[in-house]
Amino acid sequence: EWGYASAFHGLMWRYFAECEDIKTIALLAQEREMQNIVVTGYPIYDAYQSANNDASMWKSADPKFKRIIWAPHHSIEGHNGLLSFSTFLENAEKILEFAENNIDKYQFAFKPHPLLLQALYNHPKWGKEKADAYYKSWEEGENTTLQTGTYMELFKSSDAMIHDCGSFIIEYLYTQKPVMYLGNSREEQSNVVGKKAYACHYHGTTIEEIDVFLDDVVQNGNDDLKTTRKQFYDEIL
Repeated sequence: EWGYASAFHGLMWRYFAECEDIKTIALLAQEREMQNIVVTGYPIYDAYQSANNDASMWKSADPKFKRIIWAPHHSIEGHNGLLSFSTFLENAEKILEFAENNIDKYQFAFKPHPLLLQALYNHPKWGKEKADAYYKSWEEGENTTLQTGTYMELFKSSDAMIHDCGSFIIEYLYTQKPVMYLGNSREEQSNVVGKKAYACHYHGTTIEEIDVFLDDVVQNGNDDLKTTRKQFYDEIL
């Protein structure tokens, strides 16, 4: 709300809001009467709609291997406040091992936040050599791939995602596919739209919970949140 209440937002010629809920928040936060808000939707929706469903970025085009994105955030340094939600250090080796041990069922795409590699270079227990070797393992694995570029095609060609990021809480829901959020709740850091998006996620903290999510929801189709995601897509996105 501190952002929406600023003079900057109140005095700009046009303020483009992603949905009606955000418009309401901005109007309530502003002391001055705002006549400049126009609801347009998220601009990234256009990028998703125009993206190709391209399987070439995966090691195999065979649809029998479920395509799973793992997208870890960069905040491994233990920042307080908004940047304290990374689970990479706890899960990095476990998820890579899990991917290697399930070559008959899944393909995994490692989609790290662009700032993660440098954060690992600076981390006392990682450093450049270990971080580069880890990334290379994903790039060269038989059923794993490293993806560091744009991600709309990756989203579109995937079957599910596991992540602990911020913007992906909203953005992956364009796919309406199953998604798991790792780590602590983000609800206290989110506005009403973020809370609704978070409720569209399965939640877990351990490799065992990841295994259950992939086996029960992604493989077997026991997707209890499918209707919730569709409702969010229709009402917000």
